[in-house]
Amino acid sequence: MKKLLLPTLLATCALFSAQAQDKLSGHLYTGWLFPQNDFIHSDYEGNKPNLAVGAGIGYQIAPSLTLRGDFMAGNMDGNHEIYYYETSLYEAKLGLDFNVIKLFNKDYEKIKLNIHVAPGMMYYSARMYDIDTREKLVESPIPGDKALSLNFILAYGGSVGIALSPKLDLNLGYSNRFVDEVERMDANK
Repeated sequence: MKKLLLPTLLATCALFSAQAQDKLSGHLYTGWLFPQNDFIHSDYEGNKPNLAVGAGIGYQIAPSLTLRGDFMAGNMDGNHEIYYYETSLYEAKLGLDFNVIKLFNKDYEKIKLNIHVAPGMMYYSARMYDIDTREKLVESPIPGDKALSLNFILAYGGSVGIALSPKLDLNLGYSNRFVDEVERMDANK
């Protein structure tokens, strides 16, 4: 089997979030995961959408800079002619959001243009099956070894936020993941 097309990318996530605008803020988000591997289809019987949900908290440490912690959970799957895989993943990260608009106008609050970077850890379990017989062929981590596999990640991306009220933003963004050692993310070496 082909190796993953990375090594710089595992999944991307288009984010929708609502976020308060005070120093301390909370946010909820959901998005689609786009695996970057050789399982390019998602048309096997029983496939699930590649979705993620997350929540986090932020603290504004400067007018244009927010420290942000997030937890995300999601499902990822795909197939080709012979095999399909299913991966459940959980992610915890701590990073920074930088509002670029504050460089040009410190008082403008209606629109935000954020750039973010966040290191973190991804925990996952992956299973690969024969597409015809549905027989489980391999899984990661190996049963009995540990409950979840662990990978370092570096998430980076950007978002555009629109103020719906003085305390609530709606954001649309994109986040990419650099994942180190992704050999088993789709249960395939």
